[in-house]
Amino acid sequence: MKKYNPDIHHRRSIRLKGYDYSQAGLYFVTICCQNRAHLFGEIIEGKMALKDAGKMVEKIWHEIPNDFKNIHLHEYITMPNHIHGIIEISIQNAGIIEIPVRADSISALLSEQIIDKIHDKNRAEMDSAPTPTPTKTGLSRIIQSFKRYTTIEYIKMVK
Repeated sequence: MKKYNPDIHHRRSIRLKGYDYSQAGLYFVTICCQNRAHLFGEIIEGKMALKDAGKMVEKIWHEIPNDFKNIHLHEYITMPNHIHGIIEISIQNAGIIEIPVRADSISALLSEQIIDKIHDKNRAEMDSAPTPTPTKTGLSRIIQSFKRYTTIEYIKMVK
């Protein structure tokens, strides 16, 4: 395998400069096998026939939300040498409640009073609870974790 040489290979990142990949949104990802080896299966009569490695990759794909609570998985497809998928990163805002109401309605006044009571209760609970360390789950961390687990499992399968 040739070593990466920036003078020869001229790779360019498809990531947007300055974009925060931990912000809420839907992300389409493609994750390829090393050297684009056909490890996950083969296409037979137009349908993907998974090998053991492909089944393992799909199992680990479905486990991503177990490690990252603000992650939701949408459609995905496993191909012979890569997987495509849509990962949604959502923001979890504990204690914040938004109720859409019309300003000219009686419900606006009642909602305001209810929300104030809920916020007072939440503030009291938050004051007595230990302060959590805020963490942001970035897309790169999710993919890194996925690759780590699949690599470890693949090595176990080969041995």
